[in-house]
Amino acid sequence: GRLACFSLTSMAMDFHAFVCAIVVYVCVANSHGGHADQGHLLAQVSEDGKIMMRKERKQELSLERERAHNADTHDASTLQEQNAMWVSVGRRRRRRLKSNCVWLLWGQWSTCSKTCGTGQQSRTRSKISESGGGDPCTGPAEETRSCNTEACPVDCSWEPFGAWGQCSKTCGEGEQSRERVVKTQAANGGTACAGSAEETKTCNPDPCPVDCAWEPYGPWSECSKTCGGGEEKRTRAVATAAAHGGAACTGDAEETKQCNDQACPIDCKFTDWGEWGECSKTCRSILNGARQQRTREIDTEAEHGGACEGDIIQKRTCRDVSSCSNRFKLR
Repeated sequence: GRLACFSLTSMAMDFHAFVCAIVVYVCVANSHGGHADQGHLLAQVSEDGKIMMRKERKQELSLERERAHNADTHDASTLQEQNAMWVSVGRRRRRRLKSNCVWLLWGQWSTCSKTCGTGQQSRTRSKISESGGGDPCTGPAEETRSCNTEACPVDCSWEPFGAWGQCSKTCGEGEQSRERVVKTQAANGGTACAGSAEETKTCNPDPCPVDCAWEPYGPWSECSKTCGGGEEKRTRAVATAAAHGGAACTGDAEETKQCNDQACPIDCKFTDWGEWGECSKTCRSILNGARQQRTREIDTEAEHGGACEGDIIQKRTCRDVSSCSNRFKLR
């Protein structure tokens, strides 16, 4: 329902009448189960300060019209008086309809625009607008205030990872790393940064090229000759075979060198023995130790420390019996 109040001639009476009208309205509305009746129950204040409900006012106006009508039937000369009366009634009614604007109570504050970090919330109020030339309402229909002014929790956050560093190996699976720094530190109960400031990964996993490698040479063999230029050799084996594109072994698995190149000693050489010479004694003296000899010569002298062993004269006992008589031969 709606509530209409009419102002009195003085400001004080208008205020008290308005308050009384509201009280009556509330009481009547409550007596009807919280609703004013369907006839739009109105409260008015009469010139003498009496509060009348709309129905009572209707009855008063009806009586006034009836009295005016009766006066008109008695004497046409009273028409002027009737008009004047109605003008007066209208003026009084207009004076009664004049009311100032009135603010109603503020509503509830709205939900804060932020849960933290200083948000805003507002509330509004309605008004009963002025009527009949009454004073308008002053002040705002809406007001705002700050809310949830406590600082918001700030979660830790990372800057993006930087570029990967150089691999620790060019082949054979090395390692490289990259780093990041904290962009925003946790604050006001925010969540700490998760994860590590550094991460690593493997790199260059391909096997490295393996170059061929030799074992050390073994000892030299015995010289093939003791003199006159012999040969000795030594060998080696492959320690690591080439792999994954590595370089092959260079050089030989066997190595030789000359040895004992000094000239060999040459022994002297003799000629063949000559014929035996004549026996030195005849048969008469055969018992006295006759001798005969033969000789030879050195055909080639010894060289380079060679030996020359052996005699150049060879002797032996002998007996020449060719000149002896038969008598001595028998002996």
